[in-house]
Amino acid sequence: MVEKVAVQAVREVPDAGPARSRGARARMSGGGVTVRLRIVVRYPVPAGEVADRVRARVRERVEWVTGGRVHYVDIEIAELVR
Repeated sequence: MVEKVAVQAVREVPDAGPARSRGARARMSGGGVTVRLRIVVRYPVPAGEVADRVRARVRERVEWVTGGRVHYVDIEIAELVR
């Protein structure tokens, strides 16, 4: 469920989208969540800025749904698209 929430949150960020394969993985431990994401970023938008917006949105959404704290959001930029 956490993975689906994270993928939906990525879709809500302009200039970003989930990667086609293994878009999100999540691990819950000790009342907290660690999320790993693979995303695509629209070129020529600065990838770092998009990653920061994705990280904030995913953290907000996952914490709201789970009621737990997100310890870390790891983002891999899998592709740049036009």
